Amino acid sequence: MKDTIIRFDVFRKMPKDLTEPTFCGALVSFVCTFILVMLVFSEFQAYWQVETKSDMLVDITHHDDNLNINLDIVFPKMPCDVLSLDVQDIMGSHMGDVRGNLQKKRLSQDGTVLSVSSVLEGMQARSQLTQTVKDEIAQKQGCQLQGFF
Repeated sequence: MKDTIIRFDVFRKMPKDLTEPTFCGALVSFVCTFILVMLVFSEFQAYWQVETKSDMLVDITHHDDNLNINLDIVFPKMPCDVLSLDVQDIMGSHMGDVRGNLQKKRLSQDGTVLSVSSVLEGMQARSQLTQTVKDEIAQKQGCQLQGFF
């Protein structure tokens, strides 16, 4: 086994009387050693040096594109008149009281639909709204918000 390993020896020993040192050989050895040391040093320097790079790009090519979001949510004990829909996207754009193509369906205590109104319909006066909400809470009515925006 030892003889097999020895056959792969690239730097074989030669008798001193067969070798002769030359200036060119010494120069090549010195240049190679210098390059090796510089490469090792630069690799360690690059390894230990921390480089942080941050890039942020805003894609303005699709600024008018909107995603249709379908809703069908039931609030069994919430009157329709107190519900509104606010939307906020990941970039922080906020839209309050989104109307879209949404319908509010007033539900009875057992879940049957009492009336259907579009979210686009006009708002009631505050005094009427307060009394309507109190009556709906007393009757344990709910609301189903259905549609898309």
